[in-house]
Amino acid sequence: MLLLALLGALALFVGRGGPASATVLHPLQVTATTSIDRVCSWSIDKTGPTHLTLAVNVVFNVPYDVTVTKSCKDTNRVRGTISGSGNPTSVAVSIGGTTGTANCTYDSGSDTFSCTYEVDPPTTADGSVNAVATYSGGATADNAPGTPYSFVGAPVNVTGDDSVDVFDSYAGTLAVHLNHSATFHYTRSISFDHCGDHFVIENTARVVDGTELGSVTHTLVVDVPCAHGCTLTQGYWKTHSKYGPAAKPDPTWNLLPGGLGPDTTFFLSGKTWYQVFWTAPRGNPYYILADQYMAARLNILNGASSTPAVDTAIAWATTFFTTYTPSSSLSSSVKSTALAAATTLGSYNEGAIGPGHCSE
Repeated sequence: MLLLALLGALALFVGRGGPASATVLHPLQVTATTSIDRVCSWSIDKTGPTHLTLAVNVVFNVPYDVTVTKSCKDTNRVRGTISGSGNPTSVAVSIGGTTGTANCTYDSGSDTFSCTYEVDPPTTADGSVNAVATYSGGATADNAPGTPYSFVGAPVNVTGDDSVDVFDSYAGTLAVHLNHSATFHYTRSISFDHCGDHFVIENTARVVDGTELGSVTHTLVVDVPCAHGCTLTQGYWKTHSKYGPAAKPDPTWNLLPGGLGPDTTFFLSGKTWYQVFWTAPRGNPYYILADQYMAARLNILNGASSTPAVDTAIAWATTFFTTYTPSSSLSSSVKSTALAAATTLGSYNEGAIGPGHCSE
């Protein structure tokens, strides 16, 4: 500080390879303006099931998620000028511990210099720009205590794509002028009226801003087995009659003997198949077995192959239902056998035994 005081008050002779010229060193004049330079990019992803096993004519609502991610990187910029007297050998500029670049020119006629500078501080907190000019012989001049700056109200200069349009080959236009990350969910109903080894379904989502910025193709392989079929749970059959609530009923219901479908009388219950399905079992072995029995029968009508254990359980259950009603008093051994048969048929319907479970 003593040196700076002397520099401000006295003429300093600075040698530059020849006779010394008198230069009075004044405090540096520093200006500071702020801005935020933002570079944005976009990515897109599409997810959904990649493999399904379906029975013929079973409708499956394939869920898809299209996720668009906006990634922006901000660079905090402080720019300005530095000017002073003399012809310094170097000019350094910094903000805290962050240094910047200064590009300087010297005017010999006025014995002054001027610089432009740029510093990129790590945060947008208020601060001060500090500049130091160093001269031959070790003399220095600065702008102590610093030139203040603030990012409050600083302009944001965006490069890259600030907003985009999002398209999907199935869902169509998902967004126009989207300026933030987002996920779009939709479903697409698929079904097949014939069996085969497998079917490949591909669809593509794109993010666009004049030109395509990114795309992703999702591939779904669907098996519709012919030889052995596949099974569906009692929950599926319960909801896929003509009474819903599924939007499209499964035509397998029409294959029940008598052609009445869900209105077919269920043995001695006094109810239809549909009504039995929608009766809560509440621990009653009759209804517990009935739910799995009806599902197994419908699965076999739908083309699913059976097993000896399943055939035995169905045969026993058929005899049971032609003998008992929902309110019949059952012996412990009959209860035990009914529940065991329900377990076997439930394992079949859920795919643990037999040809395997269809996707639902």
